[in-house]
Amino acid sequence: MRDPVDLTGGDHAAALPGEFTVLVAVVDDTVAISLHGELDIATAPQAREAFDAALSGPAPAIFVDLGALAFVDSSGLRELIRLHQLAQARAKVVAISPGGPATQRAFELSGLDDILPFVDAGL
Repeated sequence: MRDPVDLTGGDHAAALPGEFTVLVAVVDDTVAISLHGELDIATAPQAREAFDAALSGPAPAIFVDLGALAFVDSSGLRELIRLHQLAQARAKVVAISPGGPATQRAFELSGLDDILPFVDAGL
């Protein structure tokens, strides 16, 4: 396992509540992406950058952890839909670990909880 890579350029020791960070690690044949903070119109490009890097790499699987996500808006939802669609087109597997109740509510209200590949958070 490689050490997580910060793709945001932020100083996480001094991270403020609501600040968005993306951590990426490669575990065996899986790219693990952990999103922290608020995924919205301002931060969606950072998530897209991590997703695109995972999609263009050799790993056949991408795992996205939303457990530390405090908020997601329609821009963030769109990036996760895009990831899922592009992964399918490239024969890659995507698994998404759900966020907390407030974050997950956005997926439920939009119906995306039935479309996106959510997995048990304990996995």
